[in-house]
Amino acid sequence: MNMQHIVKIMNRVLDACVGGLLAVMLFVASAQVISRYILKSSLVWSEELTRLLYVWMIMLAAVRASHMRIEILVKHFGKKLQLAVETGCAVISAAILLFMVHGALFLATLTAGDTYTGLKLSVKYVFLALVCAGSLWSIAIIAHAAERAWGDLRKQEERPW
Repeated sequence: MNMQHIVKIMNRVLDACVGGLLAVMLFVASAQVISRYILKSSLVWSEELTRLLYVWMIMLAAVRASHMRIEILVKHFGKKLQLAVETGCAVISAAILLFMVHGALFLATLTAGDTYTGLKLSVKYVFLALVCAGSLWSIAIIAHAAERAWGDLRKQEERPW
């Protein structure tokens, strides 16, 4: 099984997770609207759950999305220098993401005892979204850089996540 096949499977799993989170968010928000305006009763936990699901959905979707790059200068470089710049950017990006993951882990442990008022669920799960997404994103960046460095990538613009 080659790297592109593994990446394709991971993309599908990630897409399914993001789609599932969106579906649950839609259901919870709809239930809240129906409960509030038709049944004249509010679901106390629904806003907090929707916000938590939204954070997870955005963080996981960010891993999958293609991100803006400015290539005006780099596209005039030779292939080897382009590869070196791309690899350097990948290393710096992964390092920044891992720094963010470290900070999110600290905040998750710091807020582990705090709970949402309506959900009775720990606030740490908001920060664990960044831990999960940042880790996946770092892996994706390094995998893409490795593919480029070894020449396995079919199209230069294609991103693994």
